[in-house]
Order: sequence, then structure tokens, then C-alpha cells
Amino acid sequence: MKIENMEEYLDYSKALVSVHNNDNFCMLRAILLAKERIDGDIRWSKLNKPNCTKINNQVDLIREKLNLPNDGLDVTHCQQIENLLNDYQIIIYHNNFKEDAILYYNLEKNCNINKRIYIYLFNSHYYVVTSPKVLFNSKYFCEPCLKPYNKRGDHKCSHICNACFLPDCVQIYFKKCQSCFVSTKNDECFKRHNELYCQKLEKCTKCFRFTSGKHVCYDEKF
Repeated sequence: MKIENMEEYLDYSKALVSVHNNDNFCMLRAILLAKERIDGDIRWSKLNKPNCTKINNQVDLIREKLNLPNDGLDVTHCQQIENLLNDYQIIIYHNNFKEDAILYYNLEKNCNINKRIYIYLFNSHYYVVTSPKVLFNSKYFCEPCLKPYNKRGDHKCSHICNACFLPDCVQIYFKKCQSCFVSTKNDECFKRHNELYCQKLEKCTKCFRFTSGKHVCYDEKF
């Protein structure tokens, strides 16, 4: 996705919120605003102003603690801020990107995906990302893999259920489908599997796996 005109984009999309600042700390402000949103402060957008005491105090505290420069921050300072925030992970997207073009993402940082802070860089200014899914204009977004996709089944990983193709489908017990022998994880999973996939998608008659394009069975070679 490439944004040509940010003003027009902000008029119709709710995926980005522009940071309002009169200093050189829009990256830090974007991170702190996104953190307030994640922490459940319903007034977080009202904190988005240059004279907000709460955010200004946090900016001053972090700036002094990390000895940040006053003439602007770049991605090299992001890991310092991320380490200070401890439980939060920061991901920075930038313009002219494809789905896997990420400006900053610390692979070694392990945290709850609900503590992920998404921000976006455009023309040297930072924005809070309220929804990666909306930003990528996709129907689904795999948080653990940072991958947008539009059809259930298009993206497969250990976090996507291989029976109903929903992320983080909760395993309560195993219930095997008698048509394709896939193990579903609960009653809702079994219902979704049968109504949406099992009777509609093509299955290999040899291994009974769902197929999409070129399919190779376990005992075959490419």
C-alpha cells in the first residue's frame, strides 16, 4: 500500500491518527499515545495535543532518562524506548511499503501481542496506527506474523486453526470431522469447519487435506 496524499487519506480512513506536536518528539509522542490507547484510556485521542500535561510529562521523563537528543529521533532510539517500556513492543511502518516492509521490529522482543504499539512514518512525521488490518485494507491480520490477508485459509501458521482458519481458536477438546478427518478444537470450531470449509473447499482424495493451487501429499516429492 502506498499513500499519496495523507490529508485525503486521513479524511476517509480511521487507520491512522496524526500526532500533533510543536517539538521534535513526534515519534515518542506517537508511541505514548498508542500506549494510552492500548492501556484502555478512552480519552487517548484527546491527549493528542502539544500542551497536554500528561504526555508532556512522560516525554520529559523519558527524554531525560534516556538522554535523548532535542533535534529529533530516529529508529536507533526506538529500541531504547522499547526497552524502557518493558512489556510493550514497537513496530514502525513507513510509506511506500509492502506488507512485509517494516522499518522497525525487534524480533528478539517477546511480549503479549495485545501490547504491540504500531506507528507509521510518512514524510518525517509519525502517526498512530489504530488498526493494521484497516491500514492494509485487508479483511484479516495475523498479529503474531504481522501478515494481512483477505481470505481465511490464505495465511497458515501455528496461530491459525487448521480446521476453521480463525486465529487463536481455543482448544477445549478434539472433535474429528468424519468427512476429512481434521481435528476441530471445540463445538464452534466444528460448526464453522463444516459449514464454511469442509463441504465447500476441495480436498485431496489421498490425504484429505484442503488444497489450494499445487498440492503435494506427505509421501510425494516436489
